Amino acid sequence: MVEKGGRNIILITKQKDFSASQTQISCELAQARLVVYQLLSSGYCQSPDIDTVRKLLSNQMINLMMHLSTKKQTNNQVSEGLKLINEFVQQSLKLELNEVQTLLAVEYTKLLRGLKPGYGPQPPYESIYRSINKQPSQKILREIRSFYTQLGVSLTLKDQPDFIGLEFDLMRYLIEKEVEAWEKNQVDEAVRSLQTQWEFLNKHLACWVPEFCKIMYDHTCEKYYKGLALITIGYIADDLLQLKNELESAKFSF
Repeated sequence: MVEKGGRNIILITKQKDFSASQTQISCELAQARLVVYQLLSSGYCQSPDIDTVRKLLSNQMINLMMHLSTKKQTNNQVSEGLKLINEFVQQSLKLELNEVQTLLAVEYTKLLRGLKPGYGPQPPYESIYRSINKQPSQKILREIRSFYTQLGVSLTLKDQPDFIGLEFDLMRYLIEKEVEAWEKNQVDEAVRSLQTQWEFLNKHLACWVPEFCKIMYDHTCEKYYKGLALITIGYIADDLLQLKNELESAKFSF
């Protein structure tokens, strides 16, 4: 996970007055996005434990997934991903919790930890996937470390900062700061956070995660991870547009 440990250095933005209703709407949007990034961070950072599996198989989660997958405004890939996860859940209800947990843990290791060549996809590090596309891996790592340093963010997990789960967790952290700013009516601070989110999503996550998720989708037969891959691809596309629209509505250039 990530935590703050220094001063923020973020792009300078112009000021704009927000009404109370605009602030409330923006805060609610940020809270909704925060939930998604919390789930993505958790899904990629760690192998599902028994508690996670229990929540996944709960009636509340099943009803939520069915509701979201049929909403008209839901991205097609997100909708299809939710349906796949729901199918996995329905099939898993016949099994013991520890059986489901073991199944997911084995697949998590195969797909996300890169144990050996040929066993699964290359592990999900930005420096690996962008270096495939002719970007020097050390240059990419320096860029990411510099981004974390400028934000005053330190890592509390023993992993490279370009691991997929940690990059999603950085977005989670930034959105938490945005929510706090909206709740305190600190509009300038909230929009600076939006700008930083846009920069990180556009220059980092969006540049390689969809490619990895397509590979992950092809490497697994488990509907849970196929669904997670599709949800991730669709949500990144949606969130890029959402952030761009929010910044444009506030008349910020980037």
